[in-house]
Amino acid sequence: MNTESIRTSAVTSPRSAERLALGLAAGVTIAAAGLAVIATLFMSAAQRSATPRPQVTLAAAPILAPPGPRLDSAALSRGRDHFAATCALCHGEDGLGRPGLGKNLATSAFIAKCSDGYISAFLEKGRDANDPLNTTKVPMPPKGGNPDLTRDDLADIVTYLRGLQDPRRVEAGVSLLAHLEVPEEPEPGPAARVTAVSTAAGDSAAGGDSEDDDWYDAETIALGAKMYKASCVSCHGPDARGLKNLGKDLVTSRFIADADDDAMLAFLKKGRPASDPANTTKVDMPPKGGNPALNDEKMEAIIAYIRDLQRKATTTKS
Repeated sequence: MNTESIRTSAVTSPRSAERLALGLAAGVTIAAAGLAVIATLFMSAAQRSATPRPQVTLAAAPILAPPGPRLDSAALSRGRDHFAATCALCHGEDGLGRPGLGKNLATSAFIAKCSDGYISAFLEKGRDANDPLNTTKVPMPPKGGNPDLTRDDLADIVTYLRGLQDPRRVEAGVSLLAHLEVPEEPEPGPAARVTAVSTAAGDSAAGGDSEDDDWYDAETIALGAKMYKASCVSCHGPDARGLKNLGKDLVTSRFIADADDDAMLAFLKKGRPASDPANTTKVDMPPKGGNPALNDEKMEAIIAYIRDLQRKATTTKS
């Protein structure tokens, strides 16, 4: 090796070593930064898994999405009224459900994901308590127990349910609260009240006779029929003969026949929870049948109507 080569090698070797050192330093720095990022992500994930997450309600799902088209106000109003008369007793006036009876429909993922036609068909068919998809184990009768509902009526109820799930689709000023129907009492008052029966069905206050003059007056019975339809039909059926696995037959009920009117009034006001040993259906009967608007006079009218059904059934048999 000549003198020039030795001089060049002596000059370049320190520079190469310097570049190598810088490269190694840069590599170590990058690796350290990568490890730091990975460690940060790992710790963040661990912290998120250890921290309770806020519960997101089902109602938030459709609200986060853009609203659908505006709902027809007339159809929604009709559906709301049908819902009030047929569905509110189990699902509540606001559609948020009643414990032991009906589910929350305003946040129902089932309703949100199904088409209008499918829901209408579902309402028409109902759902038996033994259906594996029935998680409440409370039967939903066809048409909610109201055979008078037409397919157009069911379609209107579906429109109302869509409004419950996303109020943004409802025209301003249209109420979504399905007020339970409470027919007005006939006037004047005294003629519309229970006349004589205050013991068991068929017994008059005068001492056991069941003459027509000692029975309930026709106006009271007619009022009771209207309020039965507004408050009891969903569980006990339009003819008060009961619905399977839901409400008992009231026409043949020994319990009603043996109780006096005061006892029946107290029973209606209190209801009977599913946990009561005497509740053989194991379906909640809410106080006032789930209709808080019923007062004593209106419940007395319902009692009169049921007494009259029992008497007519006994007369028919004899």
